[in-house]
Amino acid sequence: MKKAEVISPEETSRGFEIPADILPKKICFVCTGNTCRSPMAAAVLNHYGRDKGYQAVSAGLSVYSPHGISQNAEIALKHRGIVPTEGNRYDLHTSRQIDENILSECDRVIGITESHAMSLIFAYPQFASKIYPMDKDISDPYGGDEDVYISCLDDIIEAVRSMFVL
Repeated sequence: MKKAEVISPEETSRGFEIPADILPKKICFVCTGNTCRSPMAAAVLNHYGRDKGYQAVSAGLSVYSPHGISQNAEIALKHRGIVPTEGNRYDLHTSRQIDENILSECDRVIGITESHAMSLIFAYPQFASKIYPMDKDISDPYGGDEDVYISCLDDIIEAVRSMFVL
């Protein structure tokens, strides 16, 4: 009998072993307005994790009307070589409110900050077992210039690579 490949405690953000064959595949990143951080995080995981079977989506806690990804978020992604592709069409992103349907279809839901994760757990306790914060709180770049967005994206790339062993 073949032993299952295991991701070691050193390779996970939480310090416990996860059998590789049960790693989550559909991930939802959640921030506040779903125009900056969470769509950038989804684009990063779709870029670096697609060949490992990950599919990332995003949503927001306070989306009042649909908007595309912010211009500076798109510029930052392209600056880091993450360009729109068939499996990663962040350029067509439309912000959306998190809801039970999105939560139920995802294997793991990642709050961009610890407070986003806690808000999700309080609002949707039935999904608490699949809700996690990013390894590091990601500051909101909203209203900042391109350099602020690039710095934010660098933090996102580091956290996503760490959390998903990319």
